[in-house]
Amino acid sequence: MLPLFKKKEWLEEPWDDYKIIGFGSTKGGAGRTTMTIEIASLIAFIKEARVAVIDWDVINPRLTQRAFKSLPLRGQTLVKIITSKDFKKALKNISLHSVSLSPTSKIDVLPALSYEDIDKGIVDEYFNLMYEKPEEYIKRCKELVATLKTEYEYIMNDYPAITWVALGPLSLSINHVRATAGNLVMVVDPSPWSAELLNSNLIHPKLKGLRVGALVVNMVRPAMDAVNWAKSVFSPVCERIEADNFVVLPFDVPLYEAGIGELKSLVSVSVSPLKHKSRSARYLYTLADRFIHDYRDKKCFYIGP
Repeated sequence: MLPLFKKKEWLEEPWDDYKIIGFGSTKGGAGRTTMTIEIASLIAFIKEARVAVIDWDVINPRLTQRAFKSLPLRGQTLVKIITSKDFKKALKNISLHSVSLSPTSKIDVLPALSYEDIDKGIVDEYFNLMYEKPEEYIKRCKELVATLKTEYEYIMNDYPAITWVALGPLSLSINHVRATAGNLVMVVDPSPWSAELLNSNLIHPKLKGLRVGALVVNMVRPAMDAVNWAKSVFSPVCERIEADNFVVLPFDVPLYEAGIGELKSLVSVSVSPLKHKSRSARYLYTLADRFIHDYRDKKCFYIGP
């Protein structure tokens, strides 16, 4: 049985820092990891800023697999740091892995786990801490972000799907997002269910006080009737969650193939020679620019076809 939380209404105070960006989704396969990599890459490329990326998805570590072509054999990982018996020492000794995106751009990645973590049971320790001592788990996650923020201008968080039951109670998943982000990007697929779920009382009230930097509807069919349908269905959702930006991305072959691992030598499409073949790269440039300059001129600023 999963533990009951001490407080029925447990909502962490989110970061007051728009440069700590979280990428969430209501289900897997919406393109959340791809958006994390692309926006992190663009901010590092355009602003020449130091950008750290944390892969929090221990169940399905797609970002780690894309950045390192596989799970690392060993070395420093998220699960090792969070479960460390001397947590303060582990924070002092953090050293992220530098990943080349282009000849002029790099990001530093904290991988979710390694094969060593699986073999030695460290992954089990991570989930035991999460389930049995949720408040301690959240506290450690927040301290990890605070430590990295002293070294990096931007922190990017690639989360597991918020409603994934394998990660325990929804309140834990939501509080994890709130404790580690000051600017949430929600990435959804173009389905009525995604709009209904995000707009529902299951999730919407729990986002209160957390800045939603963008609602991204990804992989929309390129035809204008499909784009207009996505705009009509998700615009009210954007308004309800008070997102700063509303992005509609048409289906993009280079981004999709990178996301499913077919472009194995490619980390980011947007800063690669393939960007001219990407229908969506220009929209991602616009969103990254708005994050860099912290534009908050109006809610649900539209970016898309």
